[in-house]
Amino acid sequence: MNKKILIMRSMLALCLMTGALASCDKDEDKIVVTASSLATPKASATTVAIDPEQLSSTALTLTWDKVNFTPSSILAKNDIVISVEGKTPIIVPVGEHVSYDFTAQALNEILIEQFKLTPGKATPVLFTVRTYPNNGNTPAQPSGSSLAVSQPVTVTITPAAVVTETPNFYFVGKGLGPIEWNIGHNGYPLFKETADAKEYTYTGLFQANTEFKLVSETGLGDWSKAYGFDGTKIAENKGDNIKSITAAGYYTVAINPTTGSISVKPYEAGATAGTYNKISVIGSTVGGWDVANDVLLEKSSYNPHIWFKGNVELKTGELKFRANQSWDKNWGGQKNSFPAGVSNSGDNIQVPAKYAGTYDVFFNDLTGHYLFRKV
Repeated sequence: MNKKILIMRSMLALCLMTGALASCDKDEDKIVVTASSLATPKASATTVAIDPEQLSSTALTLTWDKVNFTPSSILAKNDIVISVEGKTPIIVPVGEHVSYDFTAQALNEILIEQFKLTPGKATPVLFTVRTYPNNGNTPAQPSGSSLAVSQPVTVTITPAAVVTETPNFYFVGKGLGPIEWNIGHNGYPLFKETADAKEYTYTGLFQANTEFKLVSETGLGDWSKAYGFDGTKIAENKGDNIKSITAAGYYTVAINPTTGSISVKPYEAGATAGTYNKISVIGSTVGGWDVANDVLLEKSSYNPHIWFKGNVELKTGELKFRANQSWDKNWGGQKNSFPAGVSNSGDNIQVPAKYAGTYDVFFNDLTGHYLFRKV
């Protein structure tokens, strides 16, 4: 046998035996990826105050230089690393782009929900860009000569308190009014003290041997979404009818669907409370503050303290509720108390521009609770 062939076979066998066939490749055939340096990104502003009325608008834009890899055939992927002192950084993958727009809502959610920053407090936020080879994956911790990391740019940002509305809840059952056991009926709402509250309450007149279940706005029309009572708490698609009211009278029902808590207590003041002939909405949001602008609500047939008016057009502005088209008795609200709240101040109820539209209006003159439900 040819001695040269024998030597080559022996070398190949040695590579296979040691599991080191790859190490027999020539060093000059290997590709080493290296990255050029990455300059500090540019921010469209050095200070940003989030406007809760403009959440869909762009609040901040970052731009940076493209990183060139060696060899030049290697493409780049980018991450934006957002940091706040004392907090775990947030990574936002942005692909091959060399700029990124943060909407006010996205930026606010990062600061409030992930960093747990205080609304209204200006905080320095650092933005760093890191770039690495695009190999089809996004490594959690890219490192080495193939990674380019910029110096951070600092933007002072003031996050805003944004109301995330919780869904309305409704009674469905008997003893509440003329419409019984209609799972699609949304005429018997509970009230909230704020639009984002997780606790709901209703004070009113109930008939003897009332039975009911509860359903959220998103569950209307679906019995599997109704909340019953399982003996200890209320729960969706579980439990029996709620039968706490056996004698006719005024009661306050309070629930927290998140925790499952429920209480039903007599409301003794209801039996002797005075009634009104008229309740109306008035203010710039319905055309003005003169008596001609009063939008009269309708007193319910089942409860002399519950009022309703459908399809009310509201413009940006302010409003109040008042009795008998007079200022002797009127109800306002606190700041940010639309579209749901309770009157506990004399301030006008503000209707921001984003809420302008058509609403069904509910009002309880016993407690001052109100609900504007978008049509």
